[in-house]
Amino acid sequence: MNYCKNKGVSEVDLHIHTNVSDGTFSPSDIVAEAANEKLRAIAITDHDSVDGNQEAIDAGLESGVEVIPGIEISAEFGPGTLHILGYYIDYNYNPLLEKMKFLDLARKRRNPRIIEQLQIMGADISYEELLEEAGVGVAGRPHIAQILVRKGFIRTEQEAFDKYLAKGKPAYVDKERLSIESSFDLICSSGGIPVLAHPVLMKVDHDRLRRLVHDWVNIGLQGIEVYSPCQSPAEQAFYLDVAGKEDLIVTGGTDFHGKNKPDIRLGIGRGNLSLSYEMVNELKAKKGSITS
Repeated sequence: MNYCKNKGVSEVDLHIHTNVSDGTFSPSDIVAEAANEKLRAIAITDHDSVDGNQEAIDAGLESGVEVIPGIEISAEFGPGTLHILGYYIDYNYNPLLEKMKFLDLARKRRNPRIIEQLQIMGADISYEELLEEAGVGVAGRPHIAQILVRKGFIRTEQEAFDKYLAKGKPAYVDKERLSIESSFDLICSSGGIPVLAHPVLMKVDHDRLRRLVHDWVNIGLQGIEVYSPCQSPAEQAFYLDVAGKEDLIVTGGTDFHGKNKPDIRLGIGRGNLSLSYEMVNELKAKKGSITS
């Protein structure tokens, strides 16, 4: 299969965040930007939320951009992080909506605890400031980092994560997550296609990754995000090999967050992605086999 086009040119982007989670663009603005970049198809994959899908789909119908409804679920895992993308989900599926409400409440409980830790370390920051910074978006660590920079507590947002907010750092507070099995089951029961997101962030060696993927195929895994700005060409080649051996769908996306990741451009990432529409064709074929 030809998953890549000419360097720096893409037809699709299958990993995008809006201001419904931790991005800075509204779903409609994402679609407008996708049209400007001449993308044929995109997927809205907000963290633990489906609320941006309908707005994006409606905007896509007007602009001619195909919008795939999706989600990105954070699952329990160590030593790194495990995110599972779900494509072609039924975003009105009640059990999915109920579980996302639970995770949203857990996230809201987390933010005050992060702020409390920062206050202990001398940062002049309040929960009210966080809500004001987030505006209509979902308040989270990127907004906290922005406040810390603006107030001179830290120089850059990346430094805020490196020193205080990232996993294992002094102000980090873990969030409630679904189990791996529950994540796969929730996506599958909503009619979706589960895909392993940016596997490099799992921080496991190649042998363990192969074993995990093989096991997860038995509980619902159907694809791997091979192409991502955070994965080197050598890593992409390895994940492509894993996908081939396990007969998994290959996907790719930029993990676009707008101004929260200013070096990432929709469709091409840091200029190193060239994603073909063939990925969408594979997803559609899989979706067709599920529903037939």
